[in-house]
Amino acid sequence: MRKIFLVLIAFFGLTVANSQVKDISFTFSPSAEYTWWDAKAGFNDGTLIGGKLGFGFGEYIELRGVYLQSLDLTTNFENFGLTNFDATLFTQQNAKLTRWGGEFKANIGTKKLMPYLTLGTGVQNIEVNATNFEQIYGTVGLGFKFNIAKRAVLSVEAKNTTYNFNAGSNLLSTVDKISFGVSDADFSTESLSNWAVLGSLQFYLGGRKPGTLSELDEAYLNKFKGGFKGLQLVVEPSIAHISFDEKSLLRDTYFLGGYVGLDFNEYIGLRGFYFKGTVNDEISTSFDNLAMYGVEFRARLNDGNGVTPYLILGGGYLNAADSYLGKNDLNVKSGEFGSGGLGLNIPLGRRVLISGGLRAILTSGDDISNISAPNQIQTHMMYNAGLKFTLGKKSKSPNEVFDTNIKSEEKSQSATNDLKIQKLKNEYSLKLAVLEEDLKKANQEKDVNKAIELLEEKNDLKTALKEINKVSEIQVEKNIENKTPQQETIIQMTPAEFESLIDRILKGLNENSDGNVQKSEVIESKAIDSLNKRIEMLEKIFSESKKTATQESEIKDINVTKDNKKENKEVKKSKSEDRLKNMDDEIELKSNEIKNKETDTLTIKKEIADLQSDDSSIEKNEKLLKYEWSNLFFGYDFSNSGYLNAGIRSHFKITKTNLIFMPEAFVGFGDTTYYGVSGNIIYSVNLKNQNVKPYFGAGVGALHNGNDFKGIYNAILGANLPVISDNLYIDYTMRNTFDYNQISIGYKLPI
Repeated sequence: MRKIFLVLIAFFGLTVANSQVKDISFTFSPSAEYTWWDAKAGFNDGTLIGGKLGFGFGEYIELRGVYLQSLDLTTNFENFGLTNFDATLFTQQNAKLTRWGGEFKANIGTKKLMPYLTLGTGVQNIEVNATNFEQIYGTVGLGFKFNIAKRAVLSVEAKNTTYNFNAGSNLLSTVDKISFGVSDADFSTESLSNWAVLGSLQFYLGGRKPGTLSELDEAYLNKFKGGFKGLQLVVEPSIAHISFDEKSLLRDTYFLGGYVGLDFNEYIGLRGFYFKGTVNDEISTSFDNLAMYGVEFRARLNDGNGVTPYLILGGGYLNAADSYLGKNDLNVKSGEFGSGGLGLNIPLGRRVLISGGLRAILTSGDDISNISAPNQIQTHMMYNAGLKFTLGKKSKSPNEVFDTNIKSEEKSQSATNDLKIQKLKNEYSLKLAVLEEDLKKANQEKDVNKAIELLEEKNDLKTALKEINKVSEIQVEKNIENKTPQQETIIQMTPAEFESLIDRILKGLNENSDGNVQKSEVIESKAIDSLNKRIEMLEKIFSESKKTATQESEIKDINVTKDNKKENKEVKKSKSEDRLKNMDDEIELKSNEIKNKETDTLTIKKEIADLQSDDSSIEKNEKLLKYEWSNLFFGYDFSNSGYLNAGIRSHFKITKTNLIFMPEAFVGFGDTTYYGVSGNIIYSVNLKNQNVKPYFGAGVGALHNGNDFKGIYNAILGANLPVISDNLYIDYTMRNTFDYNQISIGYKLPI
């Protein structure tokens, strides 16, 4: 059961660890490790094989589950230091060693030769002659990886693994102890340090290929290039309670103490902690002879604004003084522990937050029911709550850095657009100056037809220049809006839209042509106004041109007969009428378009009214509860002797509220069969960052605990994980004030 629980904990750590990245990759690494065992380990040097499975968040951070198993491992006490050791008398035994746990990996560089750092912890099992010995282990490693394909890298790593073990007592056979004249009393548990070299072939599935930075990776680089200027000192005074495993010699205890550490940015922090136990399992200033200290890594699951869940991974030392007496007044051994869990920050002010968490603490200790038995892994639950105070300049989140880069690019694009607009203005102004000279020359030469053509071309240029000025005004508005990020831009033009508009002006098209710019209703309205003004201008030009043409014709053709004059006038009149007719057709076409838009608008408004009427009708007929979905869940209850459980939940939305009614039924399998039902009310917390959706709730129900039925009350804390799957969630359920504690992983059913 404990092994299954540890696997669930590892999966819990891996799935919840969302680091706010768009590019999440899944990693798989078949691995082999050659170990040079500590002289006191009692083993021949040899090989372990296995693999690592996990997630890459961006290109710099990875979290992985680890499994390794020995190949042909045998005992060896030649260098152990036994005074009477004789290799010819030594009976070599076969052993099997397995490790499973979690590992944090930080990729330091992104060049061809890429160094990385690993930190990990987990459970190690040594089996000899059908007897199992379990220990907590810790690892630290430094390695290099080389890209060998688009989604494959070769890694080579030097690592050190430490654990506590009494090899002399546990690995020497009874015959060997007699042969060498030693007994169990001659040996003690020792801290063993074992060096190894590990090789692995790592494959990236999904996300982007390694060696190419994502947007967030670029933001992290920009953030750290100037050093940790945004470091914040964090102080967290806290109260904690540990419910120790029922098989442990340790007594349930309240602790006073806290955490001190650093937040490197909005997401990642490091804490050192120290807690001192109090007497009689009470909150007081009378302290017991039990303390714990260590280090924690914390990864927040959103950008730190509002209620913020965070992942906890750490370890430390549980120090029981010689004068400390555990259950049944027995002496207790000190030892290392590993921990993992989930916490929550609730802001009270800019620099003050409420911080609390739930941690599973794993130790290797004596079994109270059989002190002489080999040490086994025990699971203890720690709950803490306190205040978090931050000191120092708040660091910018990578999202803020990314937004800054985007604004910089927009500013650069805006400057480019300004230059293009000014260039067009200059070109059209120059053309107008040339036309003015040509027009003067035509007037001097009394060339009426040429003058009319030049006048039309001149006014077309003036119209185009006005359109350029409008674009310039739009660009100025956009620049002003970009300086005030709290407001939305009135008119937003992408570079493609801007280029399209420039092309249309250069081609002499008017604003009512189809194009990308007409995607904005604001620009379309400006185009209609522009068309109306242009029609008025053309009518005025025509009138002036007609008058000028008549005057010039009289000066040039003074000897022409009246019939010829009348004929010329009729021809010109016919041309003018044709032009006016074309303008009338254009006006009528635009008028019809506007009428059609008005008709469409009325139709849409009517449809909206009908829909609102339908919604109102539906709402009136709505029931108190509306079924949404059901889901299956699997979990582990680590109370008493511990047991696996499975169940089903249904979700019903309580109308006109943000609450969910969630009935559930479950069954557990352990030393006996457990089953129960309950009804819960759930509330989802809305966060700006939707990579994780936390929720909490409470409820009541009944449980058959193997002997009889009893009433239960529940408190639930969990989160949906759309970053992995829209249907996946994980949560913690506390029943009857920590009498029963359950971690569950669930999946929404497609019904």
